[in-house]
Amino acid sequence: MPEGQTLVVCERLALGAGPASAGARYNNIVARGWESKSVEAQIEAATGTVPHSQARLSRIEVAQLHQKENLKLSRKQVLQQLQANQNPRRRAMLEQALIDLDAKLAALGV
Repeated sequence: MPEGQTLVVCERLALGAGPASAGARYNNIVARGWESKSVEAQIEAATGTVPHSQARLSRIEVAQLHQKENLKLSRKQVLQQLQANQNPRRRAMLEQALIDLDAKLAALGV
């Protein structure tokens, strides 16, 4: 690059005409209210009452809840595979898995 062009590029960057200052100019234009609304929502969430469904659970209850959700998701996946599969051996295996999952869910009281 010739010496004259280097000087022009340096002057533009020094005057705030480069890409680095574009973000700064944008941040000066954007309204500040958006940020405060986000903070306000976080404060409300922290100080608000906890819904009944999110009440504090013991470790055992949390583990049981996770186990139930995992079993439900597994059951849903097995059903999807069962609908998509035509192989009789694979279908028999999936049907047995579905029976086992249903038994585990019943044991957990679902």
